[in-house]
Amino acid sequence: MHECKAYVVACIDYRFQSAIRELMVSLGLQDNYDLSTFAGTILDLVHDGEAARQFILKQFRIALKHQIKIVYLINHLDCTAYGGHEAFPSLAEERKRHIDDMKKAVAIINDEFPGLEVKMLLAYDGDDAHFEEVN
Repeated sequence: MHECKAYVVACIDYRFQSAIRELMVSLGLQDNYDLSTFAGTILDLVHDGEAARQFILKQFRIALKHQIKIVYLINHLDCTAYGGHEAFPSLAEERKRHIDDMKKAVAIINDEFPGLEVKMLLAYDGDDAHFEEVN
């Protein structure tokens, strides 16, 4: 049986891939995490219907077979799946929407997989990405 410590769920956006890799290394998880990237993954999980939700949850079930201990949900600002910056009246409203959606995702994950630790991160500035841990 394969084992890894973490499961990372993030958007496909190319602007954040290197930064996500660097973040995982900084957390001591180099080569020790599963990674799922889909356009607007969290959006699919919380808003895009049962088929999309079940697809995302299937990925969690597979990752759990690798004995993961923690999940990192990573959303980012200016996400095309959400309509980008233009879809929001302000940066504060955009940030709030992403955080609200991640909190809904955590509730779904906790309901489906009790006891699994989930951390939420919001990514900023694709060219020089940094992450905010959200509670």
